[in-house]
Amino acid sequence: MLYPAYLCDTLLRLTEADVYRPLWSDDILIELRRNVLAAGLPADRIDKRLGNMRRYFPDATVTGYEHLVDGMTNDAKDRHVLAAAVRANAEAIVTFNLRDFPAPSLKPYDLTAIHPDEFLLDQLDLYPELTIEVLERQAASYRREPTTVAGLLPLLARTGLPRFTPRYGATSANRDRRRVPGFFQGGDDDRDKLREPVTSPPAGEQSTSRSGGCRRRGLDGVATRESQPIRAPLAANATRAIRS
Repeated sequence: MLYPAYLCDTLLRLTEADVYRPLWSDDILIELRRNVLAAGLPADRIDKRLGNMRRYFPDATVTGYEHLVDGMTNDAKDRHVLAAAVRANAEAIVTFNLRDFPAPSLKPYDLTAIHPDEFLLDQLDLYPELTIEVLERQAASYRREPTTVAGLLPLLARTGLPRFTPRYGATSANRDRRRVPGFFQGGDDDRDKLREPVTSPPAGEQSTSRSGGCRRRGLDGVATRESQPIRAPLAANATRAIRS
C-alpha cells in the first residue's frame, strides 16, 4: 500500500531487496493521490512520493488494461484494479479491502486477494533474514523517531498489521539468540553444533508460501508469477502484487 506511509516504505524497501515486484497503474496512483489528499497530506509531498515511485520503479506501471474493465465482476469502483492485475498476469492483489475482490471474481484469472498483514507474514516466513534486515535499515534511515525497529513496529501495527509485528519480534529475537556464541539448539547429538541461520532461497527458485502459493513479487496490488516475465504486482494503493 502507498498509504499509510510507514507501511508503504516497508513494502517498497522489500521490493528493492528483490523480495517481490510491484505493479500499479496510473488510475491506481490517481486514486491514491485523491485519497491521501483527503486525509490532509500536502499535495507537494504526495506528488514527490509518486514521482519517486515512477522514477525508481519504471517497470511497475501497467498499461493497456482499460478494455478489460467492463468485463470484471468485482466491486465496480475497483474493477480497474482487477483489470490491471489480469493484464499484468499478476499472482495476487494486496489490499485491505478484501471484500471488494471476492474469490468468484478472481478465480477465472488464477488471482488471489491477500491482506497486507498476511502478505508480510509470507515474506517473513520465506525470507526471515532479509525481511528483518529491511526493517532495520528502514528504521535506521529516519532522522526523527522512529529510529529503531522497536519504535517502528507499533506504528506498523496501527496501520493494520496485528499479526506481522509480534511475529517479526519473535523471529528477530530467535535470530539474535542463534548468533550468541555458546547458544546451542537441538538434542544431545547436536550439542557441538550451532544451529545454522535460516537463509532465503536463491533468486528465481520457487518457494512454497504460508498460503501455499509460490514466491510473490509485488507491493500493493498484483504479485507476478515466478514462471512469467517479471511484472510488478498492482497496488490499489501501490506495491508488488496489485494493491488496492
